[in-house]
Amino acid sequence: MRHKISFYRSNRRTCILPDAGEYTINVYASNFIGNSAEADTPVKVEARAPSTVTFKDWDGTVLETQTIRYGKAEVLKKGSDVTVLTIGNTVSKGMGIASLFDQKNVSCEVISCRFIKPFDTTTVLKSIKKTKRIVVIEDGTILGGLSTIVKELLIEYSLMNLETYFYAYPDSFIKHGSIMDLEKKYHLDEESIYRDLEKKLLKK
Repeated sequence: MRHKISFYRSNRRTCILPDAGEYTINVYASNFIGNSAEADTPVKVEARAPSTVTFKDWDGTVLETQTIRYGKAEVLKKGSDVTVLTIGNTVSKGMGIASLFDQKNVSCEVISCRFIKPFDTTTVLKSIKKTKRIVVIEDGTILGGLSTIVKELLIEYSLMNLETYFYAYPDSFIKHGSIMDLEKKYHLDEESIYRDLEKKLLKK
């Protein structure tokens, strides 16, 4: 079955694909500058069945075509020293941090987990057994999300001896504010996470 979906990035960031099929997603920005759109807000796609997704810009230009498999994570960058687990809006952050560590000769393997349930245990285990070090970055609270899933995985497979670092909001009331302000406050912006990891991963 073929589907067409259009939305403004500023109003809707998550696109849920309920059925298997082919999807064309037209991504519009809220403001236009000249002939180009402000289109820097990441789009999060959740597929509940195997789907082929084509992303198109505001002018119809095809940005990307990808196949999303239900319950399957995606290895975005291969590495050998550290596994960086991301999900949703933190994917670009993880890639940025990995790029910075490349300059320090630290090879990061970046994985977009995409799904919490079902969780792609096979892909994640293969990576963390190779690198022995794990960084988890999520934009939810430390309990009940990706961090919790990873901790349970480590316990189940007796991997608690691995070096692990978790970056998420605390399990407490989060005051209202812009995403930028909140990330700065809780040290979850890309620069803060990188600086913290730099001290830990490059320690003698």
